[in-house]
Parts: sequence; C-alpha cells; structure tokens
Amino acid sequence: KYSEALEAYRTYFFDKLKNPEKYGLVRQNVLFYYWTVKQSYLNKFNPVTLEKNLNGYKVVGFAPHWGELSKKLYIGKVGEPGAVLWAPEKIDLPDNERDEMIYFYNSKVHPGDEGLWFFPDLLFSYTETGNKEHLKRWTDYMDDYTMNARTDLDNSSVDGFRMAVEFESHRVFSDLTRLRIILDERPELAEDFDAATLARMLMSMVTDYLPYTIRMRRSELANWGIWGITGTMQVAQLLHEYKAMEYFGREALRLTRYTFITHSTLDGENFEADDNGHRSMPIQFARVFSLPFISLSQDTHMLEVLDLKDQMRIMSRNELVRMTPDGNFFSQIPHIPSWDGAPYWRSVPEKRLTDLNWKLRNYSSSIFEIENGEMIKRIEALRSGTGSSQFGEPEIRSDISPYSAWYYIRDSWKAGAAMFALSNMREASQPFPHHDYVLFKDSLAMIQGSPLFVDQRPPNIFHGKIPTGGKTAVTGQAGRNVVDTRFHTSEFFDLAEAKLDFPYSYSGPKFQRLYPQYGIPQNIENDTNVINDVVNYRQVFNIRDEEIYIVNDRIENKAGNDREYAQLLFLPARVPREDYTQKADSTASNQRRRDEYLKNLNILLNAGHDLVSIDHDQQTIKTANPQCNNISVRFFGQKVTFGGFLNNQQQYDAEPIPIIQRIREAVNAKSNATDTDIDKIANDFALEKLSARWQGSEDQSLITVINTRPAVNELEKQYENDLQQVQEIRGEEGVAGFQAVTSKGTRVWFASGPKVVNHLQTEMASAQGETLLVIEKNGEFRGMVLGADSIIINGNTYRSDYSSFEYVITADGDFSASPISKPIDTVKIFPEQTAFNEDIKVSFDIPTQNTEDIEFRYTLDGSDPTIGSSLYTAPFTLDHTALVKVRPFRKGLDQTPWNMPGVDAGRTISAIFKKQEMMPALNVSKPKAGLNYKYFEDAWTKLFAYAGVEGALSEKKGGIVTSLLNASDAEAIRETDRAYAIRYEGYIKLPQTGVYSLYAPEHLYTSTMDAGYDLRVFIDGQEWKPNPMIHAENIWSIALEKGYHKIEVSYADYRDKKFRNEFWSVFPWQEEQMWQGTPVLEISGPEFDRKPIPKEWLYYSDKKSRSNIVKKEIAGGNNETRYDPKGKITRAEFTELIVKALKLQPSLWYYDFVDVNIYDWYSGIVQAAVAGNIISTKEKHTFAYNFRIDSWSVDGEVTLVNEEFRPNESITREEMTQMVMNAYKYKKGNYNIENIDFVTHSEPNSEVTGAEAAATVKKLLDVLNREF
Repeated sequence: KYSEALEAYRTYFFDKLKNPEKYGLVRQNVLFYYWTVKQSYLNKFNPVTLEKNLNGYKVVGFAPHWGELSKKLYIGKVGEPGAVLWAPEKIDLPDNERDEMIYFYNSKVHPGDEGLWFFPDLLFSYTETGNKEHLKRWTDYMDDYTMNARTDLDNSSVDGFRMAVEFESHRVFSDLTRLRIILDERPELAEDFDAATLARMLMSMVTDYLPYTIRMRRSELANWGIWGITGTMQVAQLLHEYKAMEYFGREALRLTRYTFITHSTLDGENFEADDNGHRSMPIQFARVFSLPFISLSQDTHMLEVLDLKDQMRIMSRNELVRMTPDGNFFSQIPHIPSWDGAPYWRSVPEKRLTDLNWKLRNYSSSIFEIENGEMIKRIEALRSGTGSSQFGEPEIRSDISPYSAWYYIRDSWKAGAAMFALSNMREASQPFPHHDYVLFKDSLAMIQGSPLFVDQRPPNIFHGKIPTGGKTAVTGQAGRNVVDTRFHTSEFFDLAEAKLDFPYSYSGPKFQRLYPQYGIPQNIENDTNVINDVVNYRQVFNIRDEEIYIVNDRIENKAGNDREYAQLLFLPARVPREDYTQKADSTASNQRRRDEYLKNLNILLNAGHDLVSIDHDQQTIKTANPQCNNISVRFFGQKVTFGGFLNNQQQYDAEPIPIIQRIREAVNAKSNATDTDIDKIANDFALEKLSARWQGSEDQSLITVINTRPAVNELEKQYENDLQQVQEIRGEEGVAGFQAVTSKGTRVWFASGPKVVNHLQTEMASAQGETLLVIEKNGEFRGMVLGADSIIINGNTYRSDYSSFEYVITADGDFSASPISKPIDTVKIFPEQTAFNEDIKVSFDIPTQNTEDIEFRYTLDGSDPTIGSSLYTAPFTLDHTALVKVRPFRKGLDQTPWNMPGVDAGRTISAIFKKQEMMPALNVSKPKAGLNYKYFEDAWTKLFAYAGVEGALSEKKGGIVTSLLNASDAEAIRETDRAYAIRYEGYIKLPQTGVYSLYAPEHLYTSTMDAGYDLRVFIDGQEWKPNPMIHAENIWSIALEKGYHKIEVSYADYRDKKFRNEFWSVFPWQEEQMWQGTPVLEISGPEFDRKPIPKEWLYYSDKKSRSNIVKKEIAGGNNETRYDPKGKITRAEFTELIVKALKLQPSLWYYDFVDVNIYDWYSGIVQAAVAGNIISTKEKHTFAYNFRIDSWSVDGEVTLVNEEFRPNESITREEMTQMVMNAYKYKKGNYNIENIDFVTHSEPNSEVTGAEAAATVKKLLDVLNREF
C-alpha cells in the first residue's frame, strides 16, 4: 500500500507538472521558463564532469568576484551515495581563499544557486541518452542528502554552512523547472524517477527552503526577500497538497503586503535605495516574475486584494517621481562606464516605463494601471522628449518623497533639462551616502556633493543599530512619518530642506564600507570619538530658468567645540574622444577614438587648459570640459581650504595637481598606449575628487552656489555665460550670503544665518529669520523668506500670514505671498481594530501635526479620495464591511493633487473593517484551570512548518501548564539545547461579548530583529492574521460571545541555547540580531485596554466541547457566517464549503458577477471557485462548466440571468451535485458520475440543509483522499 501510494503520487505530480491547467494552476507558475532558460539545461553534458560525478566527485564552478566571466573550478571528493558528509567538521583555509572555498563547501552542504540540483551532468546524461543508471546515481545522492544532510549540519562543529538566502523558494522553481524540461524531452521520466526519492525531495523542499525564506524576510530587508516571498506564494500554490503550504502561502501573502510598509517607505521608495539597481529591482521582480501569476490564500478577502494593488500603484508612481527628464533612473553611487570615460554616472534607461502597453501577460487588470492625469502626462512627456504631450505638461515639475526623504528638483520635463536630487534617508539598510546631492543635465552628473563631514567623520545613520547576518548592513524597517522639514515648488522657485542630526562617526557596519566613495577605509569597527553635538540643516534653493542652485548648510554646534568641517565633491573631467571642434561621432572606431583622445589631450595641454580649475582667492571651482555642460561652484560664508579626499590615515590629501597633468603622466607611463590603455586612463581620471574644508567653534553657515554653463567647443569660450558682479555678504553671528547677476540679467541677493532668528541684510532687502532670497527681474521682486512673516524691500515692510513664504512685489508695488510648508504627515484611523459586530465609529487624526489648515476627505467604495469626496467633520458610524480610505488635503485647493504624498496632500491611508457575526461560546464540560501542552523536538525548519498542524509531528511528551507562554514553564518543559516547539491547547473564558484584538509580539513580524521563534494562534479553529497595514498594524480582531472559546497556540523556538549561525557564510548571522526572551501574547477587548492574556482566563477540559458550527476541516475559517445543520444552506455558503475543502485560492484578477460586491464576505470565495472552474460566468448554467449532468433531464437546467450568482438563495440538490462533480474533476481531471455514489440524484430541485451539505462535502473529501 505504501509503494502504491508513492507511485500514485508520482503519477499525480508529473501529470500536474506537465498539465498544470488541469489542476487550476497558472502555467507560468510552474514552468518559469522566462527565468530559467530552457536551452541552458539541454546543453550536452560534460563527459569529464560526468566521470567525476560517477566516481563520487563534486565539480563546482565559482567566479571569485562578482561580474567576472571566468570561473574557478573546484573538484572535491564527496564520497559514494550513503557516505557523503554534508557538513564539514572543520575548516582551516588561508584568508585569501576562505570566501571562495566557503562557497565550495556550501556546494556540498547546500548547493548554492543550483538548489538541490547537484551533480547535474548525471541528469544531463539521462536527458540526452536516456541512461537510467545515471538517473539512479543522481537519485541515490538525493536520497542521501534528504535523509542525512540535516543530521550532518546539526552535528557539525562549524557554524554557517547552510548558505541560506532570502529567495530560497526560487530554488524550488529552478528544480521543478528542470524536472519539467527533462519531462518534455523524456516523458518516461514520470516512471523512471524513483517515487520515494521524489517524495523525499519535495518534502525537503517544503521543510528546508521555505522556512528560511519566511524567517529571513521577517528579520532582514533585502530586495532578495521580496523575490522569496512572492515565490513562496507560487510554491504554496504549486505544492498545495502539503499541509504546511496553507500556512506558508498565507504568511507569504501577509509578508508581501507588509513589505509595502516595511521594505518600502509609504511613498514607494525602498529600504535599499542606494543605487538604481536596488531601487528598481523589487518592483520589477514583483510585477514581472511573481505577482502576475500568483493566486492568493483561500481566506483572502477581496478588499485585501484592492489594498495590495494600491500599494503596487504607489510604487509605480514612485518610479515616475524619481525619473530624470531624459527618462532615466540614476544611481547614487558614482560609476565609470568603460565607454567614453566621461559620463561617470550610471544612468539606465527604463524604456519599459514609458511604454503604454503595461498589461502584464495574462493578468487582466494591470498592477501598473495608467491613471488619467499626472501619470499619463509624465509618461507622454518622457516619450516625446519635449516636456509636454497631447495631454499637456505634467502638473508638477519638482517632487518630494517625504517618507524616504528624497527631493527631485527639475527645471522642466524636457529632455536635457537639469535635475537636482537631494537625499536624506533616515531609514536604510545599505552603507551609502545619505544627505548628499547630485546635479544632472542631459542625464550626466555634473557634480555630486557629500554630506557634511565633521572632524573627518561622515554622518552615520547606522550608529548603534544591529548588523544583520544577511545581504543588508543593518536591521530596521521603513519609517511611518514624513520628514519634519520644508519643501516648496512653484513656477519660479524650488526649496528642498533636509535635517541631519545623526552622530558623526566612521565605524562601519559589518564588513562593508561606510561612504566608500568618499574615502572612508574599510573594516574600521570602532570609533572612540563619536560626535553627537553637531546638527546640519541643508537647504537647496533653485531659481527656475536660471539653473542656479544655492546649497545652504546651516550648522548648529551645540557644544561649541572647535571642529573641522568638510564638503567633498565629485566633478567630471573629460578629454574628448573625437575632434571636440566637430560634432561627436559615436561610431568612431576604437583606434580612431584613441588617436583623437591623444590629439585632444595635447591640444588641451598646449593651450594650458585644465578640465577642473580652482581659484583660491575667489573660492571657486570650475569645470571646463569641451563638448559638455559645465558648472561653476562658489563658496561663501567660510574661508575654505581645498584638498583631496580622505586617505587611510583618516586625513585629507593635499590639493591634487591639475587633473590634465595627471592624465598626461599616466599616458607617458604607457609607451605605445593601446586603445584599452586609453580606455582605462579615461576611466581612472574621469572624476576629480576635491574637498573644501574649514574650521570653527560657533554656529555658522556655508553657502555653496552652483550654476550651469552650456556646452561649447571653443576653449576660449568655456567660461562664458557665468555669473557676473559676484559679491560676498558677511553679517554678524555667522550670517553669510552673496549677490550676483545671472547670464540672463537677473539680479540675485541671498542671505542666511545658523540661528532660528538672524538679522539678514542685503543691499536690497532685510528680514529677521533663517534665510532670505530676493531676485529682481522684469521690474518685479520675487523670492522666499524662511522663519519670518515679513520682509523689508527698498525700505518698505511687507507682511504675510505665514511663518515662511514665497512672495512677489509687482512693478506697481502690489504684494502677495503663498505659504512654504512641511509635508503632511500620516493619518491615523481609529479604532485600531479590524473587525466589528453591529457597527463601529470611525475617526481620523494626524497626532504629529496641527491640522487647522488640513481637511480629511474619505471614501468607502475603494476609490481614491479627492477634494470632492466626503468631508470628515466628526466620527461616523459604519455598519457594513468596507475599505475605508482617507487622504488629508490642505484647505482651499481647487484641484486634487495626484495620489502621492507631499505638501498639499498627504498619503492615502486605508483600513479594512470587516463586519462579523459573533462566534458563539462553547459548552465546556468540567473546565479546569490551565492549558494542555504538547512538546516536540525536530529540525527547526520542520517545527516551523508543522508545529501548528495537528498530527504532523511526533509528540515527545505532554502535560498541563497554568499560563500561556510562561518563560519558566518553557524552560522546564524543554529537553534539548536545539530547537523545540510547544503547542498549547485549551479554552479562553471571555468576560464579555464583544470584539477582541490580539497583538503580535514586537519582534515577531517587524524586521528589527530575528524573533527567534514562530507563533501561530487559533481561536475556535480560526488562525489569526495580524494586519499587515498601517492601520491596526500587526493586530488581529475577532467578534466573540461571552464565555468559553477554544484557543490553540503553537510556539516553535528555533534558537539554540548556544548561538549557532545558520545563514550567509560570508556574512555570518549576528548573535545580537537574535532576540532573547519568551514572547507575551496580549489582548484587548470590551472595556479593557491591551494587556497580557490573564492566566485566570485559561482552562482545559478532558472532554470535547460542542457548538453549532460545521466541522472546521470543511467550514474552514469564515468568521462571518455559520451553518445551521437543520436550516437551508445558501449558494454562497455551499461554495465556501467546497472552496475551503479543496483549499482553492482566489486569484488577483476579478471575475464579474453583477450581484457579487467586493465588500461581500463571500466575494473572495466566489473568485476562488471561478478560478478553480467550480463555477463559471461564461455558460448558460448557474454552476456551468464544459459538461452537463447527462442523467438528469433538461428541466434541471438553471439559467444564468444577467451574469448573476444569487449568493443568498438556497442551493438545490442539482446545483450542489454539479459543483461536487466540478470539484471532483478539478482534483482528478475527469469523472464518471456513476462512481460518485454519495450524491443523491433524486429531487434535483429540492433545497439542501446545512447538515446534508456538510456531509456531502465530507464524503467528497473521503473519496478524494481514498483515491489519492
């Protein structure tokens, strides 16, 4: 019988792999051919490697450095099947080989990117030749691995040799894809592949790979984890027959939704926003590789699907927020491409973002929904290159991402226009610059400025944070609030303001550099002189159409200590590759480019022309690169000393000799330089790296004025179109400024001071405040004032109603002002619960801000709020399930800003409130104080997978405890130094009828630490679903009657008593990242606030309780309805029984029934039934499929009227039978009605009771289980 069962499963599995549609699966979910290229697995096997495999050798190809094409081959004796040691007993390697050899050892322990697919040439040989002995050899190794690897790992004295990563689930895809490829080539694989080996392999995948993915995603925010959790949803659907998959699929969906508020900031940026690759990869993966093909867990409410889509849309809008006017992403890290040596910024065109065909394969409702208004205007403006389109110009030229603290100042959306980007991320996971800026024009970076350095130290946002054992540098997660600084954009000006109050230190996290491009050395772990008393406010002003950017650093030195400050700069230096007097020829040959480079270098040298020049007296740096846009940089307020970057002694290098001379020396050092030599020289000297330093003990300001100059070819014209009549302004107590005339004749005055109130005085104007900007153009005075409500110009005082404002004084003397404000912060929706019974009062507030000039607009139908939506004036009553959306707006707006957070409107916040019937109390016979417990030991991955599944693990012992999750009890019960699990079972006696909320312990779901455990909670058979939304974050609510309710808590503790690293051998998991302690489960309810569950509420009984709810293995987890055994059962209720019995999952796309509203409790159930072909909207039968019940007369046919489902009508026996047979066919692929003997064929039009329906579905399950 056992062998027959294994063979039957093998037949089922390979049939599902070959024909996924028969089983309700999406083909792309299984094949994944667009990732794993089919042809690469059909290459001829290597006879040499095959021979090694046959003789017990493992051959590993490893590229020692990322990006190298060549690989080192390691050949190691691993032994015969049954004798392989899958974990090393020790490692003694030279330091220079350790990282490389660790990968080799991991190829034995866990075969890295190959997944379980070790010894691949054995399989290649079988695929090509049909040699069954080679397949047998491979399966023997697989048996050895699945049966012995975990024991070897546990017994090894060496930590860190299970090289787990966050996308473990995608290794399953690779393995199954390879099986499918072989199956296509050799259909006999379905019989040749050993049935027992297949079962062992798949069980290993389930219990070994997926727990790592979930655990690591909870603990660390790398973009790889996004791949892992979306992949886990697919794997859970593909291998849904495994009991652990129901939990894994549901948890992966929760983590996917939670990713949008943990890995992603609330404006759509991501936690690894250090370069264009990390910034774009999460959304690219989610939209292309996973989400289009997944189906959701069976208890997913369709309102949760709407929320998921909303989150994806925020990310898609964010991509358009951070676009350059040329339609590119930009990197925050300087890169020097091998071509041309000039544009040193890696700027990757994302043409697919400007492609209007955003429909995703077979996904019927695109995640990247193109919205009318700003999105389409931006897309078309980028497509046209003109900055406009048939839809008009984008309404917004400059953007703020207020949660991630990125600022994007654009002169226009026209191709080639300038863009200034400033970053101030306060929460991030990678050690790259924060608080720096970059100016682009024509997609090339013209200058990058560092954060302020203090005593050679950069700001360190990682100071005091816990390093991870994974891909990212530190633990943490995206914040929940906007920056507390100002942002302003108008037709004439832009303002971006960032505050930096992190400590200054050079201790970098883990093994990575902190600010590596600025010269901070590697592996400096401790800094004994951390600076905490300096605060830097960086304000960036843009004068539109003048391309003048004023970077104003206001420095507060709290302790008054003498400090050295520095601004570090990257500036481009370019010797043209073509004749710079002619139009550039991009088709020139390498030889010609080399010759032109050398010729132009000599021209520049003979003319005494430098590409980057410094004027100490004028405190100015200027670039002069022929054929390129150039800049002038001027410093005011401090006497700066110019030099190089930091060296290994943490000192600044002296000012370098002119870069043109250094290029000449490099060329002279290469006799007969080749085109490759010239490429390298051009790259090596493409950037001039300079520091501007000064000292002081007082509060002070440094003003850096950057203006662009257009590209010219003639050397004598390189410095034309610069600022004129430039004069410095010096005032008291650190006040500084300048005045100048632009190349267009506009007069500019600017003054600023380090204090909150400074006396700001220029030739034309004065104010008592922080900063003053004045321009005079066409007879009008315009500008901005920060920190003051008035300004004096030409002796006249002008007052505004605002503490900071933009103003205009016309030629007639008329004055008007508009406010300069901070972004609107996050709305809180109350109450913080997810369910209610009869009705609930809903209210909104922004606790962190004054809301006098803010109004709340909200919707209840899933649409995004506009200024025309319902106005919130007081708490309102909600009496039905709803997706509540609220958005805050500044009062007085005449149009709705596009749906991105900012100054005029905040972020749309959502809450899902589900109306529930009360779960009835249970009749408990002779309850006793305390809880039953069961104790388990096993590999931590298996405990993680199955501790919450009744009967899946072997119980080691059991007993009674007096309280839940008591640390002393757990320690007394524990009998191992390794992983263990305790399942608590009993009853909770609730004092009142009402809605109760359970709170996930702090570290369980937040990514600030590895919690060290998993926790599953069940009330009356329903598993908790802590909410992955901003509203009621990590809270689960349920409506319960007063009295006893069944409670089950599964606690799987995977912490060894002695810390053991099981992750990332190159970056070991950190002991301090593992939380220590026993979690506390807290509850709130009617008339009491959040508190630990009292032990006085906990009971157990020797007898089973009774209730009027259908058995949970059939009824599952719907918490909004229950079935009366004697009453009639509706069509929606019976559909739920079938869906939950078969564990069907709703899909992301929506199927139309005119009488199924997305707010109905059964909407997700109906979608799942349609996805599984149990019901259909396409035929003329109510539960139609492509066949009829031939033994019944045509009188039994019930037509579909106007695509109606009629959910609340009682189901008839005919309809029930039709659905049962559809379900049977879904599982079996075909059916014979005579074999389905448990269906009553009489009285087809009669109605069905709840008891009859439950019995029918139970018999269906019995038949399916018996036949499988």
